[in-house]
Amino acid sequence: MTSTDTSELGQYERMVHAGNFSGAQSKLTDYIKAHPGDARAELLLGLADSFLNDYVGAAAAFDQAGSIPANYKAVAGKSYGEAAVSLASDKKTD
Repeated sequence: MTSTDTSELGQYERMVHAGNFSGAQSKLTDYIKAHPGDARAELLLGLADSFLNDYVGAAAAFDQAGSIPANYKAVAGKSYGEAAVSLASDKKTD
C-alpha cells in the first residue's frame, strides 16, 4: 500500500504531476514567501515554471532547490539551457 503525502507541499506536488502548472506555480510562489529556503518547494516551482516556459524562473528555482533528483535532471537541464539563451538575447549576461 502506498501512502499519500497529505501535506501542503504534497498537494502542490500532485498539482504539478496532474499538469496544473499555473495553479501550482501560484500556490508555490506564496508558499515559498512564507517558507523561504524550502528546497522541495523550490524544486516543484522549478518544474511548474519549466512547463509554463518560464525558463529563467525555473532555473532560479532549481538553483535554490539544491540537488536535483535524477528523474528531474532533464527538465532542469532544458530550463538552464533555455534560460541562458533567453538571458543572452536580452543582453542580461551577469
